[in-house]
Amino acid sequence: MTSNSTATKQEKPGLNPRRKEFCRLVHAGLPAAEAYREAGFSPTGANGAASRLLATVSISDEIARLGAITLRSGVEMRKFVTDGLTDLAESADTDSAKIRALELLGKTERMFIEVSEQTVTHDVNELQGYSLDQLTAMLNAAQSEPEPVVTTARMIESGDGVTA
Repeated sequence: MTSNSTATKQEKPGLNPRRKEFCRLVHAGLPAAEAYREAGFSPTGANGAASRLLATVSISDEIARLGAITLRSGVEMRKFVTDGLTDLAESADTDSAKIRALELLGKTERMFIEVSEQTVTHDVNELQGYSLDQLTAMLNAAQSEPEPVVTTARMIESGDGVTA
């Protein structure tokens, strides 16, 4: 084989499970030779073999991809997703793909949250049979019971209604 075909051969291999594990371990901070052995490759000549493996395009691309994923915090990921959905909504080939992208964008902005209102009326005629002391006792008992906590997603995001 010529050196040219060897270089091409180094760039062609895909990422089998051991190579993926090698990438994950290098990304996690292990030295290349140690990552090479931990990924299940032969410990013989690990230093040279790990260096050659790092030189392959598919390996360096995968390590870079893992780094890019790690860098995305919640805010960055939200922007990434909304930007992608916006692009899809504007450029999708089918109406159904555009509608789905717009629907998902709307959900990220909480545009489709159901709000329901309930009106409760009390029949005060039932209370007329009780004395003032009995009504006071019932009121005190009701006030001593903890009220149910109702929290919405918007309250959690803003910090309202969240107690430690």
